[in-house]
Amino acid sequence: MPGRLNLTTMRAELELIFGSQAIGDTRVDRWINLALDEITGSIDFVAQLETVSFNTVDGTVGYNEASDCLGVSAVWDSTNNNRLLFSPPRNFIRLDETVEGPPKRYTRMASQLHLWPTPNAVFAIKYLNRQANPGWSTANAGADTSGIPSTWDPVLLALSAHYGFSALEELDRAAYWHQKAMTLIRSRLTDDERDSEGEAEPLSVVDSWDELQQQMDYDFTEGM
Repeated sequence: MPGRLNLTTMRAELELIFGSQAIGDTRVDRWINLALDEITGSIDFVAQLETVSFNTVDGTVGYNEASDCLGVSAVWDSTNNNRLLFSPPRNFIRLDETVEGPPKRYTRMASQLHLWPTPNAVFAIKYLNRQANPGWSTANAGADTSGIPSTWDPVLLALSAHYGFSALEELDRAAYWHQKAMTLIRSRLTDDERDSEGEAEPLSVVDSWDELQQQMDYDFTEGM
């Protein structure tokens, strides 16, 4: 369930925590969104995952990521039924850009996915996009929830209180709410932990480098 508390009810709870201080919704909303950014930036939620697809262009290396992209994983060439391997930028720049063909590696630079070899045709590419938290909109304060499971509402509330008391320079109370948030986090199951209780694909163990290359249908030394 994607959250029980909407922005209006979250504000009301924090108003009780902060007491009679005249703070205003603008600052409180800022603290709430900072807390939501911290949670969604450090913990993976399936609600943040989406599949993004694009087609390559002959001779083009870089392709814009989704505008809300926080992270990219599992890049797949649907045309050739191949998974692309991630190459860190410091390794990617060593690859020979004149090599053309179906993409086999990718990296991320300047909000783009860069592919290698340079595509020489139209290939259908898709990847898992981890969406950044868009933040709560005041226009839908009474309707929209956090978008993450409702079990994380207490964590969001505690972290919001921590940010608020830190900003108000009430450091003892800020430390209390931070400790409360950390305790709540340790007691929560992540989506990965919940999903791991189901049947999973068996692991495939390779016995040699040649077998690894054969299974991946890829020459790891190519282009270096």
